[in-house]
Amino acid sequence: VSNHHIILQDQVLLSFFPGDTQLIALDQLMNRERRQNIIKTLLPAHLEAGQGKLETLAYKPERRYVGRLALKSGKSVLLKHYRKRKYHSSVLAANVQAPTSEKLRIPRLLGTSESYQSLMFEWLPGTLLDTEIKTSPDARSLHASGVALAKFHTITTRGLTHRNLKMRAEKLTDMAKTIAQFYPSLGKLSHDTALLIVENLQHEPSAMQRIHGDFYPKQVILMKEGQVAIIDHDENRCGDPMEDLGLFIAHLLRDKYTKRITHDQTEQLIEALIEGYESITQKTVTPKLYCYVAAGLFSLTHSPFRNHKSNWPKETLIMLELINDIMHSSNSTTKLTTS
Repeated sequence: VSNHHIILQDQVLLSFFPGDTQLIALDQLMNRERRQNIIKTLLPAHLEAGQGKLETLAYKPERRYVGRLALKSGKSVLLKHYRKRKYHSSVLAANVQAPTSEKLRIPRLLGTSESYQSLMFEWLPGTLLDTEIKTSPDARSLHASGVALAKFHTITTRGLTHRNLKMRAEKLTDMAKTIAQFYPSLGKLSHDTALLIVENLQHEPSAMQRIHGDFYPKQVILMKEGQVAIIDHDENRCGDPMEDLGLFIAHLLRDKYTKRITHDQTEQLIEALIEGYESITQKTVTPKLYCYVAAGLFSLTHSPFRNHKSNWPKETLIMLELINDIMHSSNSTTKLTTS
């Protein structure tokens, strides 16, 4: 078909990186000389960046490319390239109008290009919270992250879409269908679990605050002097702030059950995160936080399969059982780590 794509038996499309049918400028980005035109559009004051080294950080075929581009000055910038239908929503979500503070930092949007479907952001140096949790978990970092998240939730929501209960329900039921496809014997359990979560969330009052939409330890950078940066704002929208807290805690619980962190560490980190958050909001998190934790865990149930874990059927079942334990236990957040 082309230098980058081959059709096998009229049913299978084999693509060779950087060939991508949806990321139209990826091939040009990978070429040291040809990427100059893209940089000229995104960052005209730094044309020499087109000659710098481009380090691939993440690539999701036909969805998104993320890379770190070195500038001649020695500094770096972050470059994101999207499929067409995702570019416009990402521009609105990523252009976060938030003043820099000693507690929270948001990467500045430096340039946009509709023709190349790309965005350019400042590069923020520091340590990923996920890395710290993996090596030496520190409750102080979780407290600071809770503080930063609470401040983030106060940022204006202008132009953002709203995630309502119907959208949340569709996302959960779609995940249940996915589980049923790769593990048919868990189809009924996953479907019933999704309905249980939706039924418990439908009585929650709607919230219209800015939420991150994909908040977990890899979206947090610990910077110097205690400043916390929250990155990757493609999924920002209006919704319930408890979604962000719930998904973050869900990742911590998954780390516990994969032996990445201990039971005691999990308790300490969750407690510190919530305490940090409440220190800013000056009110206790909703008793229904456990439902959002369950929803967050449910969104991760496909990860053992997607990450090619050899025992993915067992891990998937364990996660579904954990979710049901959480949903049927007391609604106190202190029960989250003991389920």
